[in-house]
Amino acid sequence: MTAQEANIVKIFKDDLTELRSFVTADGSNGTYRFGPGRPDASLFEFDSFNNIQSKAPLDFDTQQSYVFDVIYRASDGREYTDTVTLNLLDTLRSTATLTAEETQSLTIAEDTLTSTEHYATTKDGAGETGTYTLTGTHANLFTIANDGAITSNCTFNKGTYSFNVN
Repeated sequence: MTAQEANIVKIFKDDLTELRSFVTADGSNGTYRFGPGRPDASLFEFDSFNNIQSKAPLDFDTQQSYVFDVIYRASDGREYTDTVTLNLLDTLRSTATLTAEETQSLTIAEDTLTSTEHYATTKDGAGETGTYTLTGTHANLFTIANDGAITSNCTFNKGTYSFNVN
């Protein structure tokens, strides 16, 4: 199964189709737990509806795949184990804070921003085409090139400038 990286990643119990059949046959009268032996299980918990959710944000740049066992113990004592493999998709969202001296012209190379650099590498490596855009409060003060390099359109004095790379 796949999910976007997020602050809380949720897996609905009904999405575990093999386990769902066993739970349905039991009338949902059993209990859920994580199986031993897979360290990724410690990163997840069951919510009050027995859906699975991450205990903390999951970040594609830190770990792309998680594997853990979900065990359902039926009301008659039988157990069913479903191994879950969760593959994260990269949102390519990140926040960067850059500091520069007052300047006539400012250029930020594409590889300075890791998400932009990752996207450009993926895009270029796969032969895909695409464009970058800038949005946000101060986007009009900058221009972005096809390779992701960002250049100022004016002289900068002291201050904080905010924009998004899309």
